[in-house]
Amino acid sequence: MESFVCHNSTMRPIKFTRSARRHRVGRVHARHVIATAPRTRYPAADDLDPRIEWIGPDDRGVEREIIAVELPELDLVVM
Repeated sequence: MESFVCHNSTMRPIKFTRSARRHRVGRVHARHVIATAPRTRYPAADDLDPRIEWIGPDDRGVEREIIAVELPELDLVVM
C-alpha cells in the first residue's frame, strides 16, 4: 500500500526503511503520528539531508518520535 504525507497541501509519498522496522513500531502507528502530530523541519546540515520530525502519541497513546529524511521525490521514514 502506497502512503502519502501532506506538506502544505502537496502530497508526497513516504517509504519506510528496513531499519525503521528494527524499532518495532508498526507502520499504522507511525502513520497516525505523522497525520496528527505537529512536524518540525530541519534544514540540511554539512553531513545531513533535510529531515522532518514528528513527536506525539500513536493511536494507542504511546509517545513516538518519527523522523523522515526529505528526498526529492519522497519522504523516507527511518524512525
